[in-house]
Amino acid sequence: MNENLINRYQINFANLTEQLNNNQAKITKHPYIKNKHLSLFLYEWSNPQEINEALLPDIEAAFLDTNYFESNSSENVSIMIYHNRVELYDDTKCVYELPLKDFKEIVIGWRDFLLTPPLNGSKIYQDNKSEKSENRQEINSTESDTVFETTESEISDIELKTYSRQNKFVFILSLVLFIASFLFFFIIVPSLDVARVIIFVSIVGSIMISLSGFYCLLYYKSWKKDFIEKVGKPKLNIETFILICSLPTVLFYFIISWNFLEGPGHNLYKLGITLKVLKFLNP
Repeated sequence: MNENLINRYQINFANLTEQLNNNQAKITKHPYIKNKHLSLFLYEWSNPQEINEALLPDIEAAFLDTNYFESNSSENVSIMIYHNRVELYDDTKCVYELPLKDFKEIVIGWRDFLLTPPLNGSKIYQDNKSEKSENRQEINSTESDTVFETTESEISDIELKTYSRQNKFVFILSLVLFIASFLFFFIIVPSLDVARVIIFVSIVGSIMISLSGFYCLLYYKSWKKDFIEKVGKPKLNIETFILICSLPTVLFYFIISWNFLEGPGHNLYKLGITLKVLKFLNP
């Protein structure tokens, strides 16, 4: 696994010692990754043979088929594997997404770590002296749980800040595009000599206005903590977009087209009607 990938996802695979009875201890291998859901998914795939036989074949198949999608799961985290990405689900909501190429490298790195001695579950026999030394140097099972919970808490804070920043940026960008598209296609374009391409311009304009407006609604207040905890990053659903925006898109198309039917002297008059129509659609 290359260093850039390790730094990007903050990957750390660790051997921990769990104390047992009768001066015995066993090795437990833990994946610590920036995203807690990815960490939990890998932790529950702790059998190298199962990774080779069940998980990696799905990944390889996805690379070969552009229309590929397949679900896979561990006890607490489910994933959807697509041709170019992997989505992680907690219950029914998508909580994380990463490129398929990165996911494959992480899975292979985790598998190789599981195959590296000391093996997962290996028992260690200790005398009293070595036991005292190990108690000072190694992490017992209780401490391990505490470390893991602390790491998950830190990861949640990182995710919260990341999604908040990304969602707010997308909302602002969508709002700027919506306003710019509206002004351009309803005010500037009618004064230009583009009547020969009226159909193409009207189609492009109506789609741009509708799509940017839909993204504004989709990402509105998506940077709030409650929203991020429930949804994470909003996803564009084509069916929802068509259902909500089909009528406004058609109206925008005819309004833009209509602006070309008369000379520039009627533009202000038409703009007033346009504003009334928009106000009627969005009271």
